[in-house]
Amino acid sequence: MKLQLAQKFSGIIRSIKTTEDQSLLCIENVKEESSIPNYNIIDLNKTKLLESNIAVKPSKTLVLKTIVDNFLVLNEYSNGQNPDKARAIVYDYKNKRINWEKENFNIIDIKGKLIKSPHQYFEGRYSYWDIESGSIVESDENENLKTEKNEYFPLCYPETNEYFSWFAKVISGQKKHMPRISCEYLELNDKIIISYYYMEKEALNNSLIVLDSYGQTIESIKLGENLKGIGKDTFFAIENHLIFISYKNTLNIYEV
Repeated sequence: MKLQLAQKFSGIIRSIKTTEDQSLLCIENVKEESSIPNYNIIDLNKTKLLESNIAVKPSKTLVLKTIVDNFLVLNEYSNGQNPDKARAIVYDYKNKRINWEKENFNIIDIKGKLIKSPHQYFEGRYSYWDIESGSIVESDENENLKTEKNEYFPLCYPETNEYFSWFAKVISGQKKHMPRISCEYLELNDKIIISYYYMEKEALNNSLIVLDSYGQTIESIKLGENLKGIGKDTFFAIENHLIFISYKNTLNIYEV
């Protein structure tokens, strides 16, 4: 285990997206005082921050869908009362400008360099748009394309699962914590990675441990404390990179 990057951002990290070739990460963070998201680009191969605090527009309802080359693909929702009404925005972060945007445009899927959206006039049919130009294309040559990403997400085991007692035995033996509610589990390069919740001084905390093939702790990191609830996919892996967020604002990348 080797720490490659620990990058703290302002506010709260809301989502992480990757390019199709997984060479870049886009981090969406929201500053609590403004609720307006910013975007940050990380080179995963070099584990280096390339761009920071990218401001697409002063809107609280932007949601990052994906990153394709130097383009951020987003939906902007009109309001919380009508979340189905959205605008598509494609932002060129290298040239720092909105490449194109379209009203009443919900993004269903993105494959290659095409965006799939509901057809404007025919129910049950779809339109396909070129990400770079914003122009419509006749058909989706990527519709049946199977994109294989070397992304690995953990399995979740709730407290009611029969295997939860195994987690309780392993974790209480290693860390003297009694796991509660749920655990997330992933095997990566002969390592076992577990994220678990536990009570400490009447507060709900979340920690991550990495075990070797003999069940011994290699690394132990606290992800959060005084939590109001639990999360999903509290960590994931890309090839030999273990990626997770700690204390809601710090991106961590370890080589496993």
